[in-house]
Amino acid sequence: MGDTLVDTSEPLGPVEIHVKVREIINTYFKGNKNQKKALDAASGNGYMTRWLIENGFDVVALDITNNNWKLPEVKSHYSDFNKRIEASDETFDLLVSIETIEHLENPFLFIRELSRVAKPGGIVIITTPNVHSIRSRLKYLFYGMPRLFEYIKNDNMGQHISPISIGQFLYAFRTSNLTIIDVFSAGAKPPFVVSMVFSLLNYCVLLSLRIMRAKSRVNSDHYLNILSHKQLKELNREGFLIVVAQKDNL
Repeated sequence: MGDTLVDTSEPLGPVEIHVKVREIINTYFKGNKNQKKALDAASGNGYMTRWLIENGFDVVALDITNNNWKLPEVKSHYSDFNKRIEASDETFDLLVSIETIEHLENPFLFIRELSRVAKPGGIVIITTPNVHSIRSRLKYLFYGMPRLFEYIKNDNMGQHISPISIGQFLYAFRTSNLTIIDVFSAGAKPPFVVSMVFSLLNYCVLLSLRIMRAKSRVNSDHYLNILSHKQLKELNREGFLIVVAQKDNL
């Protein structure tokens, strides 16, 4: 079926995110993709849907509009992710949501719905602009808003209205029978000089976080005590945040 699909060219969002998500999927599913049920929410122009199908997944594509859809051989179903997902409980082995949650009025409902339709042991991958990055922290310091959450009149791609921190992810996962298993970052690299400045600032932030954790200055369920040092480094890098969670086996 993958040989007959039309070319979707480029994704609607940064291609670096899709490359990293593909890598993550290959890591967790390895050679065990055939007949696995996957949800692409939201599916955009079909860029991720196409790859999932070509790699053996049985894919359901959902989006609030099909104006950008470029896979006529595959049905893109309507879904408003501020409401209930039209799917049965415990349906999907893999759930992918690329650059969607920040557009939603109720991101916590969205996570609960992803968990509801995930099979026990199912993998949930969500990407969103990284509000923990140095650039985003600096913008919040001087402008009072995270990076990529400015108000844009007549934004054709949809307004970013819900900045999601790792603490909010952890709360939503805990109340939705999901457990965070990894954190990644992705995105285009800034110019060399800018990258070096951000790296220095990031080092200072990581050092302060390690001091806080070492001196037990945070509660036991704080993200500093949950994430590994490697995951904290990913959390503070530039670009987009990718969180990977797994549905608990109840």
